[in-house]
Amino acid sequence: INGNKSLDILEPSCGDGVFLKSIRDNEISYNSITAVEFDDDEFLKVESIGFENSNLINDDFHSFCLNTDSKFDLVIGNPPYIGEKNNLDWFVPIKQTAFGARYYEGKMDYFYFFIYKGCTFLKESGSMCYLSSNYFLTADGAKKLRRFIKEELNLSSYIDYGDLKVFPEKKLHACVYVVQKKSSTHVDIYDETLALKKRLPMARIFQNDGTIQFILSDDVQAL
Repeated sequence: INGNKSLDILEPSCGDGVFLKSIRDNEISYNSITAVEFDDDEFLKVESIGFENSNLINDDFHSFCLNTDSKFDLVIGNPPYIGEKNNLDWFVPIKQTAFGARYYEGKMDYFYFFIYKGCTFLKESGSMCYLSSNYFLTADGAKKLRRFIKEELNLSSYIDYGDLKVFPEKKLHACVYVVQKKSSTHVDIYDETLALKKRLPMARIFQNDGTIQFILSDDVQAL
């Protein structure tokens, strides 16, 4: 990642620190780690691990955003999957802010906010990598988000896990993606083993109906 450069890393919803432990155990060079977790029990697990040069914050990510102007080389995470249906109490406080008024859309998922806010913490050469559901690529409640990705960011890498269960206990069509501020002409599509399947022109993934689709076959794309 970024050659041998030491990274400033932010994880906005770090859970019990599994991603952070992976960064440490794989000896990825980092200058600083900032980890935010709202759940008290999960935060205590992260705190007990002990990271050097770390800033561990027991707070809601959206509150954290109001109190920092730091920029990072890497924003990484597995933000919470919370649909608006039956979870209005999660959405109402944000909808009442200027940020919420700008980015809220009906039938959205809570993790969309983490995309919008995460990218504001990126350095110009930085990358944001999330693991989430893949519904935002085509869902009606993600039209505003897809337009934002198209106009403000560059989707540089994508892995779709299809029917494979990333989390055994969850029914989830998962994907991993990297978005960046710096310009890019293509997006690299990988399989679950991280083998490169296809390099697609950026313009090809954005469909006329406003969805994002990765059509790997040139014949199908021509049709």
